[in-house]
Amino acid sequence: MFKKNISTPSFEAWSAEKQIGEDKYIYYGFSQPADGEGHFTFNNISFEEKGSPHNYFRPKFIRELLIKYFSAKGFLVSPYVTGLDLSVYKKYDNLNTEWAIYKKYDLLIRDRRNEIAFNLGSDYTLISNNPQTLRQNIRIIDDNDGFIKSPKNTTLDQQNRIVANREIKQELGINVEPKKFNYKARFKDLMTFYSN
Repeated sequence: MFKKNISTPSFEAWSAEKQIGEDKYIYYGFSQPADGEGHFTFNNISFEEKGSPHNYFRPKFIRELLIKYFSAKGFLVSPYVTGLDLSVYKKYDNLNTEWAIYKKYDLLIRDRRNEIAFNLGSDYTLISNNPQTLRQNIRIIDDNDGFIKSPKNTTLDQQNRIVANREIKQELGINVEPKKFNYKARFKDLMTFYSN
């Protein structure tokens, strides 16, 4: 599927030269610097391919830039979100010494429309300040990359910072019922996020 999405004459020539058959896996990344003219390359394949109906890499590159940007600004990043490109979390208060309160913003890259849509996903996400013992159905802050993700290859006796789920919020006595939507407050919050 990946090869079909990016199939262009230069990619076909590169994969033939490298003897990459249909059964081989290919991965990509954007860690290499620009070529001085602002064009990024994929092993000598131009980032912009003339005649290609859609640039497969452009939204993925934008996503990578957003991840790096928000990480550098002190946000926690969740890059593996269903139906979105990523979610970012900004700390704004402490509930107590154990739990911090974060606002979660969801981002969606609409490449064909040249826009990035964003919305407030939650204004009351609790994330532990210190490592805790893992539980079932919980997301963690991965110590290796700092991303919020579902724990894989971890055991329940392992310690990580965690994102409170509904069960934990109920244990803390926090109302988990949805709040009434307030357009004016939401608009103000989104404009503050956008402006900053």
